[in-house]
Amino acid sequence: MTSYLTPRHCFRYVLPHKASVADTDIIYFPYWRFRGMLFWCLPGGVDSRVADVSQQAVDGTGLPPSLGLRSQALKLKFVTPEIPGRFIPPALTIGTVMDRFNTRFNAEKANRAVCHAWVGDVTSLIYAPFYKNDTLYDAVLGEPLAEQPPAGFDLSALIGAHPGETLDFIPALCPKCGWDLEGHRESLALSCPNCRTLWQARGGQFGKLTTCFLPETAPDTVYLPFWRVKAGVTGQVLETYADLVRLANLPKAVQPQWESAPFYFWGPAFKVRPKSYLRLCTQVTSGQPLDPLSPGMPDAPLNPVSLPLTEFADSLMIVLASLVKPLRAFVEKSAGIQIAAQSYRLVYLPFQESRMEYIQPRLSLAVNKNQLALATAL
Repeated sequence: MTSYLTPRHCFRYVLPHKASVADTDIIYFPYWRFRGMLFWCLPGGVDSRVADVSQQAVDGTGLPPSLGLRSQALKLKFVTPEIPGRFIPPALTIGTVMDRFNTRFNAEKANRAVCHAWVGDVTSLIYAPFYKNDTLYDAVLGEPLAEQPPAGFDLSALIGAHPGETLDFIPALCPKCGWDLEGHRESLALSCPNCRTLWQARGGQFGKLTTCFLPETAPDTVYLPFWRVKAGVTGQVLETYADLVRLANLPKAVQPQWESAPFYFWGPAFKVRPKSYLRLCTQVTSGQPLDPLSPGMPDAPLNPVSLPLTEFADSLMIVLASLVKPLRAFVEKSAGIQIAAQSYRLVYLPFQESRMEYIQPRLSLAVNKNQLALATAL
């Protein structure tokens, strides 16, 4: 039997140190780290970037303002009760730090963004080690800090203690049939191969995800997960697939049955690079798979779910901006447009496996295998 690791609030890590004296009093200073994709809707189009940034969680110390590349280059370890040292608690909330990140990144666009969204974000707290001898040392390098804190600041005088952080584990057993659940390292949901169900950790236990799939009998079929969201859109007529065809100026003649076919937002439930993410969202949403779906899970290889529903829901305005043609029609009305997710389904769509890609011919869609493999670092 395996188990599923769950953080109580967010994951907490420590950087490795090179303190040479065994009885050195290591002081761990907190930094918030954020990783994710950032999208802007600008008058000229949608722009994006990958962000991996950090900032100290206590102001006015004179210590390095961020971790630089250390959080990406060094091997991080979970904070556990066995780690000796004194841990300084964060004084700034992640919300405060995120406001600063937003201000910094939106300034890059000279405040021209109509709207923006963070997608696939992962927040963690990283403790950097320091110690004091005759001066303040960077314990990662085992060398004095290049720039010492201002006179009067004494890191060793800050009140701190071990955070008492523990890691919780949930037995990876299917709540329905008791079978061992399966999943990749980056999976947010684990599948039961016995009763064909999918489960996600919620509040210290597993909750069932409602799934369906588009049947496919062709050989070499691999299923990729997508979120299908029914949303209420105010300030824009978007109730049916026919509304989308007109709004996006799709090169299609509106069919009578489309006037009653409900409109859904579609997006990948797995991580990919920003441009690929937006492409998948717009292609599947504009394609709107209308074939009947089967309930449950397909009996075929499945790509893991690595992007939560909340992250896709946060990007619905960006997806809509990418669909509307011309874009200026969206920009002019954007202040009055609001989108609220109402219901959802996790839908597995069939792809044919080639040497380099997964291909969905009905939607003219291709997903690069290497990009899927590398997306775990996002």
